[in-house]
Amino acid sequence: MSTVVELTPPAPISLSKAQGVRPGVEEFYNDMGIELPPGKKEQFIVGDNISGYFEGYTHIFRKGLGYMMKNKVLLEGHASFKAGLLLNRSSEAMSDTVLPYGHLAQYPGASEELMVHSGKNAVSLKVTSDVPVELAAMGLWEIRPDDYDVEVLDQTVLLSPKVGPSGIIPDFIAVTANQSFRMDLGDKTYSGLDALGLNPSDLKLIIASEAPTTSLTVHIAFGFTKEDAINKSKSLISVDIWNQELQDVYNRLTTSHLWTSDKEYNKALVWAKASAWSFVVQEFGKGIWAGLPWFRDNWGRDTFIALPGTLLVSGLFQDAKEVLNNFARYQNLGAVSVKAQAVDEPQAGAIRTWLTQKFRGSKVIRAGLSLTIPLPFEYAQDENNRLTLKSEMTLAFPGAAISVDLVNDKDYGRVPNRVAAGDSIIYNTVDGTPWMIREALEYIMYTGDKDYAKVILPLIKEYVKGARQNYVDAEGLLTHDDADTWMDARISGKDPWSARGSRAVEIQALWYSALQVGGLLSRQEGQTSQALEYEKLAQQVKASFLTRFWDGSVMADRVRIDNSRDIKVRPNQLMLVSIPFSPFIPEDVEAQVTKSAVSTLLFPYGIASLDQNHPYFHPLHENTRYHHKDAAYHNGTIWGWNAGFTITALNKFGYQDLAWQVTKNLGDQILYMGTRGSMSENMNALPNEKDELKLTGTYAQSWSVAEFARNGYQDYLGFRPNLLNNTLTFEPALPTAWTTVQARLPYGKDEILEISLERSGPTWTWRFSPSVKNGRKVSINFLANDKSRKRVEFILTGSPQILSWNGVAASLDGKGLPAAPDQESYETIIGDLKLATPRRYDPLTFPMLEGKNVLQDIIKSKKFE
Repeated sequence: MSTVVELTPPAPISLSKAQGVRPGVEEFYNDMGIELPPGKKEQFIVGDNISGYFEGYTHIFRKGLGYMMKNKVLLEGHASFKAGLLLNRSSEAMSDTVLPYGHLAQYPGASEELMVHSGKNAVSLKVTSDVPVELAAMGLWEIRPDDYDVEVLDQTVLLSPKVGPSGIIPDFIAVTANQSFRMDLGDKTYSGLDALGLNPSDLKLIIASEAPTTSLTVHIAFGFTKEDAINKSKSLISVDIWNQELQDVYNRLTTSHLWTSDKEYNKALVWAKASAWSFVVQEFGKGIWAGLPWFRDNWGRDTFIALPGTLLVSGLFQDAKEVLNNFARYQNLGAVSVKAQAVDEPQAGAIRTWLTQKFRGSKVIRAGLSLTIPLPFEYAQDENNRLTLKSEMTLAFPGAAISVDLVNDKDYGRVPNRVAAGDSIIYNTVDGTPWMIREALEYIMYTGDKDYAKVILPLIKEYVKGARQNYVDAEGLLTHDDADTWMDARISGKDPWSARGSRAVEIQALWYSALQVGGLLSRQEGQTSQALEYEKLAQQVKASFLTRFWDGSVMADRVRIDNSRDIKVRPNQLMLVSIPFSPFIPEDVEAQVTKSAVSTLLFPYGIASLDQNHPYFHPLHENTRYHHKDAAYHNGTIWGWNAGFTITALNKFGYQDLAWQVTKNLGDQILYMGTRGSMSENMNALPNEKDELKLTGTYAQSWSVAEFARNGYQDYLGFRPNLLNNTLTFEPALPTAWTTVQARLPYGKDEILEISLERSGPTWTWRFSPSVKNGRKVSINFLANDKSRKRVEFILTGSPQILSWNGVAASLDGKGLPAAPDQESYETIIGDLKLATPRRYDPLTFPMLEGKNVLQDIIKSKKFE
């Protein structure tokens, strides 16, 4: 079957040129492309920002899952033809370049490119030639012609499933092009098809240019109905959608922009932002997936750890607000159930039928004439829903005693730990809600959206109420289960691998910060008595914490239920520095904590989750000869996101050059290891017996890349706006390796601050080119030569201004500017800090490798310490 479809090409869209500190679109993509030479088959991913993603590999046709949605592959891959000859990616491509929207393979005189569109359930395939010739492209999929009807409608080739659509994924496929094309269904010979690994029964739908051309773009749209697919297809050809997507991706990734004298770092930073965005989805309302391939859910803790690096530093403030709102609507406000006492057996049967039909999926419990059924969370959140239901049942079943009861349970006030398809919402985490509250304040500080306090304060009130009822001890500290922190792995869902109850170190910092936020926003809203209540409890937490956790030299990782201190060296103590908006512990204690954790745990490639000299340390994550992988998960294994708060702590105290060594290594992981352009969840704590470092866990993890991005903007450049007090705050820690910096910094409502920095000897010169409301205050907390910090402040005028800092004194537009002491130097405490040296991997030297399942046996015998 061969059919010609006539089309008029859309008007071309011009791409942006360089402006201010932003590069032009073409320069931008040229700079960030990750080029792989022939033979390098490397993985890449692109998210569709709805509920799917594309997993592909360079220099090969059929490796990787392709375009996945839920558990269905929509498109396995693609192929292109020039003058009827296959462009053989495996053997002929001179290069294959990974890009934030897909990839580009270059051939002598030709190229082929794949683009996954954001928010459209669509993929485009582009093939070019240096001379006019027939060009063609095809999707690769395991579709049999017998399973689909193929027809041409509205300038679109439509593939409709013969068996009813699932309704869960978009089963209808619409294929079109940016110009008049010919559809071939296996009746025209194309050379090279054997290289594609097609089955004889596979659908071979090829779209070819009707006339010789130098460029052809084929669009493939996926719809839930025939009309949906056709409408999506028509929208793709109504404009120059290829250039529109290029421009949209560029706009999103350069809304904020940070460009230093280190080009490799710049590239890794942009890729971190691009990868972080790929996890932003709409599947369960606006959210952020935790990781790929198996954490495609909205996890509360992961979402809010990833949120600042994914959305706030990128200037995507509306998306951040939508994520916050989405989780807020799931706050646990109690368990609701309907109880009915029927007057007789027939009425009891009728009530059972009515409840079963109305609340499908919930089980009715019956005892004689008494019936009970739990209700969805919406009934806990809305009293009107409860009253309406009671009225309906009272009217429908005269004489029956009906009650709709709201009972506060142990998760009262929490937002979910996970929102996922097919599962009930679960709340089994102690830290998800305080992380959310922290990020709600950070959103307000970035945007100046003071009205958002009215949204978040009721949530804080119910959270604190639930925490105090269920988990706060007599000293004000927040208690929790052994596996309710981020170190949450359990043996077969039961015993924890890394017990951290009943009071973990970072949980207290989060609890304190949530109370801080409550007090601050309550005062803003004139709720003085409520603010005083939060502040009083926060001060109790602060005092009790030092008494229980700090002995003058060692910070406990947790305090056990018997009040004994667990002094394993783990990275969690560093969050005492990074989480609170103002010091939770004295800064000299922060300095000692930083020294201890960094010198013990921080390797050049990441920070270990447990001291390598502790008996429970596992040098390799996946080491099945000796243990289950979860035994090592939080007992040595490197976690990418932990580097984020580690760098925050180092930079606070002026050890940015040490932090920079780690950042450079992490950048190499993003660009040259594993999934190109992303970062894995984990890495072995130590090089293996071949002296190789192995990535483990998910191959792409949102908080890993998000923290890398956050570090660049918030910790190196140090930009942390606080529009609650009309201040653009900086706390810079610029590596000595940098000589220039250019930045574009969004904040507020459509406000942008562009700055250029240049170093000459010890002096940094900052040039401000604001597009701002006059009167914004700038406050910069500079590092002095002795690693103390001094604060300078001035008002932005709306005109260019030049600030200089030489490590001792500052000047603004050539005039001296007062520099007030802000933070002491703690160099005498921290000293000449160095990275830890990884031990050599020798199984005979690690207690956990002395036999099979050593740690598991310790835990099962109740001997875990």
